[in-house]
Amino acid sequence: MMRSQAAVLAGALIMALAYPTGSLFGRLRGLVGVWLLLTTGHVFATIVTLARAHIRQGKGLPRFAWPALAISVAALWGVVLPLTSTASAALTTDGATMIDPRVQGVPSTKGVL
Repeated sequence: MMRSQAAVLAGALIMALAYPTGSLFGRLRGLVGVWLLLTTGHVFATIVTLARAHIRQGKGLPRFAWPALAISVAALWGVVLPLTSTASAALTTDGATMIDPRVQGVPSTKGVL
């Protein structure tokens, strides 16, 4: 894991330098954020690879894979639930109201033009 951190940190550094922000603190915050994101993805991919090897040996799903599986399902649920509620709201409301809720009180211009 430590050998791969150089590549992950280099990728985060390139992103922090290439992304146009106004301050040094903003670039540093971006560097840390991208590094955390890339490291999390790398650790997750490593866990998946180890779990697949464990399953191929016929030992079933290892204990260390359950937290990663639970987090993945929770993240998926956290994306799917708002999308479905937004989609169901879109079926019942006007498109402009869904995009910007402040226009609820503004009269419609349908049929005027």
